[in-house]
Amino acid sequence: MTVGELLYTSRDEVKLYVEPRRRELDLAFEFDLCAWNFGPGGRFDQGHHTVQDLKRIICRTWNGLRSGETAWQAFFLESHDTARCVTRFGNGKPEHSAAIAKLLAVLSTTLCGTLFVYQGQEIGMENHTADPIESFDDINTINAIRTIERSRHECSQPGVTIDMSDVHEQVRLKARDHTRSAIPWKHGEPNAGFSTTTGPLWKPMNSNTDRIDVASQMSASNSVLSFWRDMIEFRRIFAETIVFGTFDAVDDTLSEGPIFAYIRPGTSHKGPIKVDILVVLNLTAEDHVPFALPYFEGAKLARLIDTRCEGGFIADASDVSGGLVHLGPYQALVFFIVKETAASLHTDP
Repeated sequence: MTVGELLYTSRDEVKLYVEPRRRELDLAFEFDLCAWNFGPGGRFDQGHHTVQDLKRIICRTWNGLRSGETAWQAFFLESHDTARCVTRFGNGKPEHSAAIAKLLAVLSTTLCGTLFVYQGQEIGMENHTADPIESFDDINTINAIRTIERSRHECSQPGVTIDMSDVHEQVRLKARDHTRSAIPWKHGEPNAGFSTTTGPLWKPMNSNTDRIDVASQMSASNSVLSFWRDMIEFRRIFAETIVFGTFDAVDDTLSEGPIFAYIRPGTSHKGPIKVDILVVLNLTAEDHVPFALPYFEGAKLARLIDTRCEGGFIADASDVSGGLVHLGPYQALVFFIVKETAASLHTDP
């Protein structure tokens, strides 16, 4: 299998690259989602970006390549060329870290195509807490800082001190350095269990291993790691709907509001029961956000996944057809849309 990184490539060109009959690439990594909050000046330009921009990119990506096409979609939120998605898509507050990680796990595992999960993403790793700015040593970061600083010097009066604080803020948010730090295996061990060396690592361990490490999440039912495992199994069970099915955004959620919802029509391979899936995401830290559940004639909505519940999965899917639901900060909900009772559905991943 060949996977190509396609930067600065039009959608029409991407389709050509992954068209099976051309035998060029099997999958393509597009960077629209990774660059959604880049400014016109590049990665470290703050620019102006909104939640609506994020929704628009998701819809454009999944409607643009799959609809009526033989080409296949790849999905990723992290790679060695990005910052950590929990930090990029969140608000930087530790109390919301796990909720953001689970929200992004729901988004990742309920979209079609081939899913790529980068090391550390499955435990909700955050951006590296590197400071001062000189500790960022990726050549891409160093060159970008130098270029911006040189440009500002050329545009300023001699002897004037150049303010680079805005660039440094963006480096701490978006630099590639963040996904190149070591996995914290066990808090309290030397180098958080990554290495027994007494010398320096390639990059210092992040300072938050007391909150985020593999060992503490392995057997914890409510951990980010456990949730990722369950969501991947959920994706496997309903692959015909999720992996191979179509994508329909709920129009009422495409505005600037915090809620983004979409429907994955399809049929479960477990039997003849028609199982469509409704996903509802609160992409912000806003609390008590109301969302009017769509009405599906002749069908019921059964809530199966709620990231605010212990473990995320509801043992007995409950009928919540009609009315309002209220979502908390970065909360995700997944519903079955079924013509039979929720009791007839397999709900334990």
